[in-house]
Amino acid sequence: MFKEDCESDLWEAYQGLKDEIYTLKKDRRYLEALNLAAELREPIDAFFDGVEVMTRESKALRNNRVAILQRLSELFLSLADFSKFSI
Repeated sequence: MFKEDCESDLWEAYQGLKDEIYTLKKDRRYLEALNLAAELREPIDAFFDGVEVMTRESKALRNNRVAILQRLSELFLSLADFSKFSI
């Protein structure tokens, strides 16, 4: 259930990279996995620029957007606990 192009673009980018990222992680090729995950930056930025995640327009739409973010969170947290990084 996508309303905006940026939603489907992000989902397609995630679907296109997730298996390879998980394979690289399994093979302990963490830097390569992180570099590949970084390719999601542009569609993630476009998603946040293009939609209101917690929209009141539709509960189903809101839940779908949150679900996309949950999948992305699972992917990134499987690679590293980014809350431990300091700049």
